[in-house]
Formats: sequence, C-alpha cells, structure tokens
Amino acid sequence: MRVRVKSAPIRYGGKRFEPGTEMTISKEYFEGILFELIEDESNEETVESEAAREAIVDEDGGEIDE
Repeated sequence: MRVRVKSAPIRYGGKRFEPGTEMTISKEYFEGILFELIEDESNEETVESEAAREAIVDEDGGEIDE
C-alpha cells in the first residue's frame, strides 16, 4: 500500500518517517489514524483479475459458471 504519514512521526521497518512522507507499507499495518491512503495495490489486482475473468467466456459465448 502506498501511504502518506499524517500528523505524527512514525517508525516502520526500523526507520523514522516524518509527517507528509510517502511510503509503502504492508496492508496489515495500515491504520487510518496514522496514514492517508494514496494507492492500494491489492485493489488494483482485484480490478485486473475481475477484468480478466469477465473477458473469459465459455464456448457458447455465455458467462462462466462458478
């Protein structure tokens, strides 16, 4: 996840990050009180996989049965 540190300095991965600093963190460490979300890579992967799934059709031209 790409985030921006909000109002208080934080430590992550043994480094100190000042407010306004952009950084990449694991989703499990995201706290809305500490970070402003810039980009959520997992969301993009979901969108891409859904688009790929929609592009696949069965031989009859219908949708895939799950």
